[in-house]
Amino acid sequence: MGVSVLDRLPLADAAVIAAGSSNEPAADGNTLQSTLSAGHRVGPYEIGGLLGAGAMGQVYRALDPRLNRDVALKVLPAFFAVDADRLGRFKREAQMLAALNHPNIAAIYGFEDATGEQALVLELVDGPTLAEVIAGGPLRLEETLTIARQIADALEAAHDKGIIHRDLKPANIKIAGNGAVKVLDFGLAKVWEGAPGAVLPGTPTMTAAQLGERAILGTPAYMSPEQARGKSLDKRTDIWSFGCVLFEMLTGRTAFGGETISDTIARVLERDVDWAALPPAIPVRVRDLLRRCLQKDPNRRLRDIGDARIEIDDILTGAPSANLLAGQAPARRGRRLLAVIAIGALLVLSALIGVFVAQRGRDEAQPVFRQLTFRHGSLRGARLAQDGQTIVYSAAWIGTPPQVYVVRGESPQSGSIGLVDAGVFSVSSNGELAVALGCRLNWGECTGTLARVPMTGGTPREMVRDVQVADWSPDGENMAVVSFASGRYRLEYPVGKILYEPPGWITYARVSAQGDRIAFLDHPRFGDIGGSVAVIDTGGRKQTLSSEWQSLQGLAWSSSGNEIWFTGSRNGKGGSSALYAVTTAGRERTIFSSPGTLKLNDVARSGHVLLTRGTTRGGILALGTEGGKERELSWFDYSTVADLSRPGHYCHAVDEAMELKLKREKAAARRP
Repeated sequence: MGVSVLDRLPLADAAVIAAGSSNEPAADGNTLQSTLSAGHRVGPYEIGGLLGAGAMGQVYRALDPRLNRDVALKVLPAFFAVDADRLGRFKREAQMLAALNHPNIAAIYGFEDATGEQALVLELVDGPTLAEVIAGGPLRLEETLTIARQIADALEAAHDKGIIHRDLKPANIKIAGNGAVKVLDFGLAKVWEGAPGAVLPGTPTMTAAQLGERAILGTPAYMSPEQARGKSLDKRTDIWSFGCVLFEMLTGRTAFGGETISDTIARVLERDVDWAALPPAIPVRVRDLLRRCLQKDPNRRLRDIGDARIEIDDILTGAPSANLLAGQAPARRGRRLLAVIAIGALLVLSALIGVFVAQRGRDEAQPVFRQLTFRHGSLRGARLAQDGQTIVYSAAWIGTPPQVYVVRGESPQSGSIGLVDAGVFSVSSNGELAVALGCRLNWGECTGTLARVPMTGGTPREMVRDVQVADWSPDGENMAVVSFASGRYRLEYPVGKILYEPPGWITYARVSAQGDRIAFLDHPRFGDIGGSVAVIDTGGRKQTLSSEWQSLQGLAWSSSGNEIWFTGSRNGKGGSSALYAVTTAGRERTIFSSPGTLKLNDVARSGHVLLTRGTTRGGILALGTEGGKERELSWFDYSTVADLSRPGHYCHAVDEAMELKLKREKAAARRP
């Protein structure tokens, strides 16, 4: 896995061309050389080594000693800092990134201006660029669409803020170790004129006239025709670039490649894509999407990247085309849609995703789920990220140590972030994890040392010992925690301010979207999961909303914030098979029920719900005296070892159902 090369602008591709500006580098393949040595400090950040260099400066791996984490430091050399245009563009990039908060866009942590050195402090993304992945050949269709869907999601978030990227290409897209896609390098981004969602009204825009006559900014092979002509741009220029990237993933070749910059631009302006290069198996809907993205006339091009994301979602899920025949009326919409995602639990993990259609009133349809994980093991906490599609969970799969994983709802491929022996507490709105280091299981949940770590991985920053529960505040600045000290549990919010000390213990404390209340499960007896659903405000005023539950596991605020959802049972301790809701006025309702054991993990503001469904399974594993790999000897769902032959060549295994039958037969034989 390659190291991060954030914001790399390879001049061999002429990432920046400015025909009328002498301040831009020549497109001769030369790049800036490293000017900072290892150990040098830019403000508090200690340089580790050069990651990449390009037209806008150098990118270094650096250590933030205050948070004990690695970052990417994009440094504008001192001799560029006197260039008002470059300095302005550098600061604009910082403002653009600060306005964007999305899991598929590499985050900015700050702007450093110390001792004459200007630097952007950026998220360090370990993993190859998409260009490096494509260099190995065309990608599989499902892999291509999964990546493209995340790119579209990132662009949609930027366009909603009125920001266009203007240099989208495989070299500016990273694939993190957990499979997450990160769009990088907003150095050429701008707020387009007339953008309805513009969030930077005071930010000046760059035009061709300001940079010199006939100025062109971007990478020729991925420029839209209007960008290549130096015309005014809007979000449709990114849609063209998106089509170029999608084509390249499917074919392994650029859509508009040429020997020289002039040849490439001529192809963009005058020639059509070589559609014959697409593999024959590519579906018609994918071809149609490509054609709509790569229309040379922007007025005929796909108008919104969100439409591309929806089309990709439909293709991935196998949904039929939504086109209506002439005169056909659309179906009535008397239902509200509630997307439901679930990850499995206990010893057999069943991770599920689907759409839960709940009609207003008494008639409720059952949800449909899609399985995400297929391995045996135990789950140690799971949460949804801000986008409602990214799931972070901790699991101890059989044969592997417990680790933290990330998986996307549209793909069953989970990726480890490299954090071992840790449980997942919460994911902040900024994409930072709260985890339990040194996880000790208590009713399937981790107790350990609370630590903070980026969702993409890194060195954890330890905070509080012996924490049972932790949940981020809406702004990602504070946390509500349940810790154990002096023989008692206590609920704190923020950390250090005690709101409640129960006679028993507390699980699943969750902060409301407004940050003014904490909902939690209140268990009056140690080690007993029975109890009540309660809420407490920041002044310490506690209210019990629902009580007399024999079993309670899992709680979260609803997407609207008007209800608290939880899983429980009033009939016994064996777990819950239903999801319930209670309002702050104490009105209860059943959302849905299902066979098996359910546990609620999370509810996203988008309406996605993360559930656990578990089945207990027993098995037999064999390992030779000389070591080697463990072998599975299990027969059915609950096999046990009855005997082992003296040489050790044979094992007598008994399944639970057969064993019960034998016991009944023996008991009948003893009757007089």
